[in-house]
Amino acid sequence: MNQYLHQTTFVVLDIETTGASPKVGAGITEIGAVKVRGGEVIGIFESFINPGESIPTYITALTGITD
Repeated sequence: MNQYLHQTTFVVLDIETTGASPKVGAGITEIGAVKVRGGEVIGIFESFINPGESIPTYITALTGITD
């Protein structure tokens, strides 16, 4: 099926974590999603998540998310 982007409904996801890799113990701190249809935002979701560990200072400086 061929569709132009402006004719498509899609979701853009953003995930913030406590570090670069889950292999070294990074946990998710926030999930955000935006649903787009026809070039217009039709839905927004965002939620903070307790990563089960302290958020490093450099991640707080980067994202503004704190313990």
